[in-house]
Amino acid sequence: MLFVVREDGTVEERAVKVGLMNDAEVEILDGLEPGDTVVVTNQDKLQDGKKVETEPYEGEDSSDDEASAS
Repeated sequence: MLFVVREDGTVEERAVKVGLMNDAEVEILDGLEPGDTVVVTNQDKLQDGKKVETEPYEGEDSSDDEASAS
């Protein structure tokens, strides 16, 4: 399970199918759509429907599609 940020700024808990994993990356095979914003921090403080503010993800990543929520 992970959280995806909706257009209205609330989060939706979503089941995903995980593929290959290593210490730095996780392959998601199903459950996400192109352009989805995934919460990568503070997930333990969230519940479905909670309002969040996002900021660009500043970690090492080859993609610009991720965001961090606080």
